[in-house]
Amino acid sequence: MTDVSKIPETKADNEGINRTTAYNIISTFLVQGITFLTIPVFTRVLGADQYGTYSVIYSWVILLGGVLDCGVGSTIGTGRYRFSGEYEAFRTGILKMILLFGTVTSVLLFLLSLIFPAIWDCSPVMMIMILAMSLGRAVVLYQQSCYIYEKKAKKNLILSLILVGSTVALSLIGVFLMDPSERYVGKVAGEMIPYVTIALVISIVVLVRYPAKWKKEHVRFALVVGFPIVFHELARNVLNQADRVMMRWMDQPESEIGIYSLFFSLASVLNVVLLALNNSWCPFYYDDLNEEKTEDLKRKTKNYVELFSVLMVGFLLVSREVGYLMADESYYGGMDILPVFVAAVFFIFVYMFYVNAEFFYRKTIVIAVGSAMAAVVNIVLNYLMIGRYGMYGAAIATTISYAALALFHFICLKRIRKNFYLKVAAFLPGILSLGIGVAAFYLLADLWVIRWLLAALVGAFELYRLFKRKTIF
Repeated sequence: MTDVSKIPETKADNEGINRTTAYNIISTFLVQGITFLTIPVFTRVLGADQYGTYSVIYSWVILLGGVLDCGVGSTIGTGRYRFSGEYEAFRTGILKMILLFGTVTSVLLFLLSLIFPAIWDCSPVMMIMILAMSLGRAVVLYQQSCYIYEKKAKKNLILSLILVGSTVALSLIGVFLMDPSERYVGKVAGEMIPYVTIALVISIVVLVRYPAKWKKEHVRFALVVGFPIVFHELARNVLNQADRVMMRWMDQPESEIGIYSLFFSLASVLNVVLLALNNSWCPFYYDDLNEEKTEDLKRKTKNYVELFSVLMVGFLLVSREVGYLMADESYYGGMDILPVFVAAVFFIFVYMFYVNAEFFYRKTIVIAVGSAMAAVVNIVLNYLMIGRYGMYGAAIATTISYAALALFHFICLKRIRKNFYLKVAAFLPGILSLGIGVAAFYLLADLWVIRWLLAALVGAFELYRLFKRKTIF
């Protein structure tokens, strides 16, 4: 194992896990809060049809963003341990590869879109916007990964706020400047411009401030470890986005896609909080895996499961009223789909423990195979269930697919590391909490005062627990 003490220290390394996690959580709530304050505006200004169209376009951005960099951006975390003595040179090399691979792949995809326009179902101008935003997003994610694994949470917070503030502002300007029949174009443009601009600034700063020549061992490591992640990202994004794309291909009403997208976005709040926690968890998780601190890992995992279970239950208790605030009555018919999405997020939570470890042990081929399997399962289930159950079939298909993905990685990691510390029993409190939260969501649907009081009590309990143990994890 690599000696962690040899890794260059940063200011954030000394801030500790609580402060780093706090910055990430504050970042998440500020960013998501700003975004959510504008969702009611966009759902009303765009209408269900155009909101559905925009959602499909953004699905392509997410999908392509995981392909353009050939997976090399995902190696920042493991590369920091592998090349601890020359990390800055490795980091600069990764950016150069992202820019090179991303530009070449974008040109090829654009030419492909001209030859087979039916695949993307959009104009050449929109395709350019999609590709530009996808590449810009890949560069921004690269920089955020650097901040995460260098434990520079404050800088990540600043970058996130700049990004979300500019995208929201320009999107609002864009939708009101466009013709009412094409306002979704203004929203796409309003998001593309900040991503491209920030990506250019990041590229210039890194390449000027940290110049470095290509090193064969860096390139070889990034491609060997990172390239399988292309298939992982492609499959993962198919898993995340196939529901809405297939709903459109299977002639489901645009209004239903819009309703589905709204409540998917609402459930994504919990997923975004999970990602913020995971961003804080991973660097310290890797440290403990590197030093084989089994007892510390068990204790921290127990605390993490408890924390996420409380957040999940609290979300289910208050989400109905949040949903009512986010849109008008035309969307309310999809409210009961929320618990299905929350169940999917729980299985993502479980899956992340195993896939993070597989990243650390550089078993990226296993990660890619698992994601591909889950994507195939999701497509098949969507095909079988959307026609019969509509958006509810799509949501159930997604949840089953994530459950299968978590099970697959549990089995694989047991084979990779026979003595791996994590047991299935560790997640039983989370499963029980999910069941209680879902029951309360449906049975107390009309009793909002009771639900909110229960949420306050659950939150107070977890705050007491945090104060008592003096650590988030």
